[in-house]
Amino acid sequence: MALLKQMVALALTDPLVILAPLAIFGLIVVAALLVRKLLFDALNGWAEKTDSHLGVLLTETVRGPMLAWAVILAAHLAVENSSIPPKYLKHLPAVLQAIGVWSLTLALSRLAGNAVRVYGGAVGSYGISMPIVPMRTACFECVYPEPPQGAQPTCETAGVLNSVTAIVAAWQTAAAIKFLSGHGTELAARITVFDA
Repeated sequence: MALLKQMVALALTDPLVILAPLAIFGLIVVAALLVRKLLFDALNGWAEKTDSHLGVLLTETVRGPMLAWAVILAAHLAVENSSIPPKYLKHLPAVLQAIGVWSLTLALSRLAGNAVRVYGGAVGSYGISMPIVPMRTACFECVYPEPPQGAQPTCETAGVLNSVTAIVAAWQTAAAIKFLSGHGTELAARITVFDA
């Protein structure tokens, strides 16, 4: 609390000590957002022209983390160009590092999630699994252009046999491990059906 009072007193005696870094921070964040928009527009335009999902994959991977990277860059440059005494900023590097680690974790998890998806479902004694690798295998829209019509059984109406869920989960896990271990070409691009 004393640190906050000292910061307020410093801001009241010399407002430029606080206003200059805030202005630098704001300008850098706005510039980073403009660069981000231009980059995403270029990637999406390229993806549409080449009929490639790579641009969409990259855009979806870094959409959120890029905001965090802009904040980290802006905060760092604002502090480097400020006359705020270091005692007021001693925790800032740890906070910026935590934001950086979080944003990289988010980007990598999005990349992994967009790189391969192994669908699985079970109703009654029936289960299915299908690996979906963007740009290499069929997606659900390719396999089922129209959604099924009429009433479909659900776990609530038909129940589910627990051994079927275990089989489907094991199949999904095996497919994900194949992909992550570099054997993604061995993934069968088809729907696998289980009927216990």
